[in-house]
Amino acid sequence: MSLSFDFKPLQGLTLASCLLAFLCILAQPAQAQKNRNNDDSKDRTSPTSSTSPSTSSASGSIHERVYNNALQYADYSAAIMALYYWMAEEPNRLDLKDSLATIYFTTGSNTQAVLLGQEILKSEPNNLKNLEMVAIAYSRLGLMKQALESYENLFRLTESARHLYQICVLEFKLERFGECEQHARALIAHPKATEELIGIGVGENQMEQVKAKAAALNVLGVLAKERKQYAEARQLFQAASEADPQFSLPRGNLADMDKDKQ
Repeated sequence: MSLSFDFKPLQGLTLASCLLAFLCILAQPAQAQKNRNNDDSKDRTSPTSSTSPSTSSASGSIHERVYNNALQYADYSAAIMALYYWMAEEPNRLDLKDSLATIYFTTGSNTQAVLLGQEILKSEPNNLKNLEMVAIAYSRLGLMKQALESYENLFRLTESARHLYQICVLEFKLERFGECEQHARALIAHPKATEELIGIGVGENQMEQVKAKAAALNVLGVLAKERKQYAEARQLFQAASEADPQFSLPRGNLADMDKDKQ
């Protein structure tokens, strides 16, 4: 019976290329630091304000040049080393730690991504990028309770249908079926359930972008199947297919039920 995360462990170049988009966000830590300083001057009380110093003495430093050169040639090991030297000179620069966490996340070093992400979140608890990065990394590590807590914190801030779906999936994996059903029904009632798309893994390095409502109906179908309520499960899988005809998982679940019936 198929129920899937929207992010899977790094496997091959295809997914690595997709995750590289995260890395591009912070390819220039020095510029990110300048932006943080500008934001701080405008609003010192912002919950995502940096605790970094107001000036960047490392701008144009050898470490920055090595870092940028390494990124240019996708040499992430060299980029990581450059960031460590840079951080040794400027240990209060959160943007450097953010860039390091992003490289670790992109290259599948999930433990390091979690450790750095959590450190950043102590200073910037509403940093959405790091909240999601930590949640995904926990999921990859198989730490489902910690991943669930991270997604719950993320959903409180975003109210995103995509994050609510992840909560459903993690509750299912933790066998919290009552909570899973409750959140799946909340997802169906979400104001963007028929608009927001959720990326769901359907095979080796394959993703489908499906409507949130269809994903939630598939979850409910899987729950009904677990309870041996086969007629209800079939109806829910059919409803999921109707909600998004391109969604292959409910069709596969129906096919599995037909096989079991024979």
